[in-house]
Amino acid sequence: MNFNLGLYSRSVCDNDEPNKHKLKRDTVNGLIAYIVIPVVAGQGRIEMSIESFKNREQRFIISGRDIIYTDTILDIFKSIMFSESDETQNPLLTYDKFNLIPDGSGRSLFRNYCASCHQRHMDFIGPNLQNILSTRSMDWVFKYITDRKSIVFKKKSSKKEQLRCIENPSLSKEYIERIIEYLN
Repeated sequence: MNFNLGLYSRSVCDNDEPNKHKLKRDTVNGLIAYIVIPVVAGQGRIEMSIESFKNREQRFIISGRDIIYTDTILDIFKSIMFSESDETQNPLLTYDKFNLIPDGSGRSLFRNYCASCHQRHMDFIGPNLQNILSTRSMDWVFKYITDRKSIVFKKKSSKKEQLRCIENPSLSKEYIERIIEYLN
């Protein structure tokens, strides 16, 4: 097992091995964690990342590869404590709570659905997505991408804001959340 704590630690959601692993977003001692386990025990990576802490901009990751004892590692993950931790918020982690990542991580979804027009930190064909995400709610972004007609635009909204992005009604809320988490 390896671990890393720092501003530039990678996210476990960044790896694109869609059908080899299962992903779970859960609470570990009061902190939001992303946990990846192999579909077949002992054949792939088992990792947990805590993406943000209350008082600091850091990411924690603990990972291993080809470890057979998934349940033991999940118990280890649940035992990790930080000064911001709250032991009362620590639900049981079981294998059946995990979901396959059929289309990969937020990074791969961003590449497939957004990167042809958008960049993370600058304007491209479309506007800078981090600027949009800093002013719009998750629900607004979901509606804008999947059902733009349901949004009432202010008269002062630019044509660019109303029409520029391709509408994609097939994207689920979970996929859009993964893209947004990747962008943040």
